[in-house]
Amino acid sequence: MTAPDPDVVPFRGQYQEWCRLQLQFAHHDNWWIKEAQLKAGNFTLLLLGAVLAASKLLWSYRENIPHSALTLFRVMSGAVVLLGGLYAWDLFKTLVKSRKAAGDIAGLVKDPKEILEPITRPAYRDWFFPVVITLIEGAAWGITLLYFGASSSWLLVPLVLWGALMGWGLRRAKPEENDSAGKAVVPASPAPAAAPIKPK
Repeated sequence: MTAPDPDVVPFRGQYQEWCRLQLQFAHHDNWWIKEAQLKAGNFTLLLLGAVLAASKLLWSYRENIPHSALTLFRVMSGAVVLLGGLYAWDLFKTLVKSRKAAGDIAGLVKDPKEILEPITRPAYRDWFFPVVITLIEGAAWGITLLYFGASSSWLLVPLVLWGALMGWGLRRAKPEENDSAGKAVVPASPAPAAAPIKPK
């Protein structure tokens, strides 16, 4: 179903323009976050490739790389994957929060034909995207570790990191869906003007 045009949606109450703008912002944020998740995965893989390329520039053959340099490259590649995974899951939390705000605003819309029904779906969906992105990053780190001479037992480290990131990210984003469920935030109504004081 195509997304509704916020410019032609009628809103309830006296805050029509405010609600329309907020729905536009939330809709734009959702698409930006989805795109940023893919970019985060791409940049993480590119940085891993940059670490490998740096090692090839300094030493033509892996056998010539000193042990200290091999350790440094392993740590650098792990740091790249860790930061990339943290960023991907932080974006997922932001996505859940933005979807929740859009769903709350959609509750203020006069929508007899339920055009905005997709917006009101649970915000905690599409969690498998960061799971897959971080899984690919972890697998790439495992390949990097093997290239830098690590034993096969070191492959457990990317697996543990992937599981830890997934658990952390899912728990961190989950409360955002439950905060103020079903409550839409609107600007406070202006206070009534005080009655003029009549002289005695």
